[in-house]
Amino acid sequence: MAIPGLAELTDGEENISPTLFLLSGPPGIGKRDYCREFLEEGLSSGRRCIFLSSKITDKEKIDLFNMNEKKFNSLFVNPVLVNDSPSEKSLDGTLKRIISYLSDIRIGASLDQQSNVGTDDLDNIIYFVMDSLNHFCDIFEISSIRKFLAKLVLQLRKRKTIGVFTIDSPISADYQPIVSFCDGIMEMKFEESNDSLIRKIRLLSMAGHAMTKPTWIQFSIDKNGRFTFANDLLKCTLDGRVIQHHPVYYQNSCQFLRTLIQNTKF
Repeated sequence: MAIPGLAELTDGEENISPTLFLLSGPPGIGKRDYCREFLEEGLSSGRRCIFLSSKITDKEKIDLFNMNEKKFNSLFVNPVLVNDSPSEKSLDGTLKRIISYLSDIRIGASLDQQSNVGTDDLDNIIYFVMDSLNHFCDIFEISSIRKFLAKLVLQLRKRKTIGVFTIDSPISADYQPIVSFCDGIMEMKFEESNDSLIRKIRLLSMAGHAMTKPTWIQFSIDKNGRFTFANDLLKCTLDGRVIQHHPVYYQNSCQFLRTLIQNTKF
């Protein structure tokens, strides 16, 4: 179980504990593409996924994941389309659909246990995406979104969920109450380099993991929306763990190298 770029964003971690991440970044940097790759990883590994978006329709969802409806063995909800017009009832209806879906998963897991089917606890992890908090707040009252998130997060935590909630940066002070529930934070940014813009991402915090020195990692997105991550600096390891700090050079060693170079004929 992983988020895209996990090994690069941490010191080589391959799995993470259930965490609800806030992914912030400027518009157009690739937050939705990141979420798509995250959900595709869950779908390809046979796990249940929930995709909550106020921007796309069912057909656009199929096109986004390049798969037909039969293969999308998960739940997609656009609260804007739940009722004729968006309202707090739309959010209530959305929450009911999510709770019903989670209940079905719980019943299925119980039946597996009763039939002595060996299931790894990680197999029951749910992948969740809500894209995007900004757009939800443009449509619904912030107070309504806050109440909706409080109930939603409670349900997700019960079911051991790894989730990504996207939001545009910079984050308005008005939105602070609706992002405080996250126990993991990721950031994306544009950076100028040689008259061009490059994309970078870093992991600021993650449940159950001490982030000593979050590092900005460069990434690119190809024409198909696939991510490639590259570290800005060469990573050195010790006992399988990445050394995050700059190397220390000792005076005697440096003096020895200088003497060796001076006495070497090229």
